[in-house]
Amino acid sequence: MTTPSLLLTIRAPSGEVLRAQVKAMTAEDGSGRFGIRPKAAPVVSALVPSLLAARDLNDLQIYVAVGTGMLHSDRDHVEVAVRHAIRCDDLDGVAHTLEEVSRRADAGEEAMRAALKGLLGNVAVTLARQERSR
Repeated sequence: MTTPSLLLTIRAPSGEVLRAQVKAMTAEDGSGRFGIRPKAAPVVSALVPSLLAARDLNDLQIYVAVGTGMLHSDRDHVEVAVRHAIRCDDLDGVAHTLEEVSRRADAGEEAMRAALKGLLGNVAVTLARQERSR
C-alpha cells in the first residue's frame, strides 16, 4: 500500500524552488499556522512571511523560508506562489541562510541608493542645462 502524499510545488519569480512528494506540510497566514495533509479539504490562503515546513516520503524535514504569497491546495497537491523563497535543509541552516540573504539585500539596497543618488544628480544637471538653454 502506498503512503498518501501531496505534490508540493513552491514557485517564486526566480523559478521553481521546490517540487516534492510530501506526507504533510505546515504554512502560516494572517490567522496563524495551519497544516495540510493528503485528501484534506481544499485551502486557499494568503501567506505571510514565515517558515513553511514539510515532511517528505522518507520522513526528512524540508524547510522553505517564504515571503508573502498565495497557497492553493486540493486533495493531492499544494501550489505555493511567493515573492521570495529560500530552501534550507535544517533549522540551523534557516537562520544562517536568512542572515546571509539579509546581508546581501542590505548591500544591494546600498548599491541601489548610490545608483539612484547618481542618477538624480545627472537628472538635476540635465534639467539645469535645459533651463540655461531656454
